[in-house]
Amino acid sequence: DANLNEAFYPTNFFTPQYKPIPTAEYTANPGEEVRFRVLQPHGRARQHAFLLYGHDFEDLLPNYGSGHSPLMSVGKAMTVTIPSAHEGYWLYRDGPNHMWSGGLWGSFQVGTPKVP
Repeated sequence: DANLNEAFYPTNFFTPQYKPIPTAEYTANPGEEVRFRVLQPHGRARQHAFLLYGHDFEDLLPNYGSGHSPLMSVGKAMTVTIPSAHEGYWLYRDGPNHMWSGGLWGSFQVGTPKVP
């Protein structure tokens, strides 16, 4: 019965220093090309989005939706290519807050950044 649109997280919640949370964690070296294969093999007939903080990538559907956040729907897959990974500890997630709050997120660590 929780309203996940109103969920509050401390600013350091998505860092390893807060508490380890078992989500997919990806790593890369600074400057390395990285590809995320994003898919929604089944589920409800609503779209999801893929957002990656701190990085730009080609808009896969130009002039549709928000830039740099491809929309996914049931039975679809796409590859998001990051030409050059930026050092840091980055969050990737679904777009809408209630999806993010419900667990559609993970981390992407590039290099050995200092995490706040």
